[in-house]
Amino acid sequence: MSFVSSMMTGANVYYGFNPRRATGGTQAEDVALARALCVDIDRGVSTEQLLERVGAAGLPEPSAVIASGGGVQAVWRLDRPD
Repeated sequence: MSFVSSMMTGANVYYGFNPRRATGGTQAEDVALARALCVDIDRGVSTEQLLERVGAAGLPEPSAVIASGGGVQAVWRLDRPD
């Protein structure tokens, strides 16, 4: 819990669902394996609205929906990571 407490400074925390080839990789070519796809909407969309938009787009239901405090995220876990 001390790690979480140390991050509670008002700064943004960024994370990724897919492992990187090296620490700090931020580009597509830095991703070693795609385990999940994620959509992150920062403001003005509720969880319910996100799910409505996903359905209207004909996408499958997300594996997880995360209320991030400043927005909402939808995550689809891939059946076959590539």
